[in-house]
Amino acid sequence: MSDDIFISYASEDRGKAKPLADALQGKGWSVFWDQRLIPGERFRDKLEEKLEEAKCVIVLWSRKSVESQWVLDEAGEAAKRRCLVPALIEDVRIPMGFRQIQTAKLMDWEGELDHPEFELLVHAVGVTIGQQEPTVVDDRMRPDKEATPVPAPQKPKSTRPRKPKPKPEPEKRSLKETIRETGLKFQEVPGGVLAVPFGGDRINQVIIQVRELRGGITYFAAPLPELGRRRRESGLTGLLRTSFTVNYVKALSVESGMGMVVEMPSPLVSPKVAEGVIRGLVHLADVTEKDLAEKGSWEERMVKSALAQARFITVDVDKAKEDIPDRLEAAGLDCERPREDAFITTIEIAGKGLKVLARVSDKVISFILYLPGVKPTGDKNKYLGHLLDMNRVANVGKVGLDSDGDVAFLYEVPELLPDTVEHMKEQFTRLLALAVTLHAGES
Repeated sequence: MSDDIFISYASEDRGKAKPLADALQGKGWSVFWDQRLIPGERFRDKLEEKLEEAKCVIVLWSRKSVESQWVLDEAGEAAKRRCLVPALIEDVRIPMGFRQIQTAKLMDWEGELDHPEFELLVHAVGVTIGQQEPTVVDDRMRPDKEATPVPAPQKPKSTRPRKPKPKPEPEKRSLKETIRETGLKFQEVPGGVLAVPFGGDRINQVIIQVRELRGGITYFAAPLPELGRRRRESGLTGLLRTSFTVNYVKALSVESGMGMVVEMPSPLVSPKVAEGVIRGLVHLADVTEKDLAEKGSWEERMVKSALAQARFITVDVDKAKEDIPDRLEAAGLDCERPREDAFITTIEIAGKGLKVLARVSDKVISFILYLPGVKPTGDKNKYLGHLLDMNRVANVGKVGLDSDGDVAFLYEVPELLPDTVEHMKEQFTRLLALAVTLHAGES
């Protein structure tokens, strides 16, 4: 039987791992931590099996563990699987490759269940294994404020059919007020742009630019270094795979070169959503030109970006599952439900019926239009560059390359608005027209 949590630590830190394991078990999770319970000659094989089966891997960083090859290997495997939740139990420098992942600071933790950093760890574990803890620390990234609990979302008691309850008007904030409420430092620059600076690990500074576009869209952008000719194809491929894999994010061409961008309907941009988007972009933009062409480097950055987003952006899954059929029906579309968290509809584009998958998780609501067999052809650098140009034309919608290298369209939001489905249809129609022209020209 697989465990919810695997705790990786240096053997010298066993005395600190045990109370943590006990506290997490008290939360209802199964925890593997006592490596002495594995007998026999196949100790390492069995340990690897436990590591691979765990839904979440907690790594305890200490003076001993940062020098332990076993701990580093286990942390690396967890990062690849996007299930790493690190914690500091001693004030040490975290190994390179793991410094951009938000880390709980448990140096002074003595088993208190209400310790803010332990609550942060519990929240991260819940997000990673797909369970939202009922109470989390809302202001965990703002130590100047007292942490406040957020109540658990209540499941709706009514069943369909039901009368929709009037939704209260969202609090109207200016973009400047929204960013200020995140606690992040920013500067106002000409053109209505807010520049949010971060120190980089690979480069000196990463600056995320935030501004409002016409049509009620908030635009977050991070510039990327220009790709040289020798690395261009692998770099562009990595950018477009990231566009498919990382929630909300797309790569596109801009006047000054290339960038990583998130476009989101402004009513959905709360301070927490804004902070999740910004911190996620930082991990993707902290790169050199050489980094852009290395596949392994992309995998690591995508993991870090996803974890950064997940700390702040959450979806009301029950509400989304109820709203999707209603929104599709209102738009005159059919709706199939092959599984609990997925819906399939058919949209008519240029006289053809195309299947669109709507998928719900606790991190994103995604509409995906796959184009099986549509791959970059001909002059691949030119083709891939045109796909980035398509992302510039799209508005919230995006183009990426799926795991098979096929072109796919996505439209992703943390919450459905009344016009979400209609806007998705309009974006996919526009992108498909561009893709057909591009593919015909390059075939």
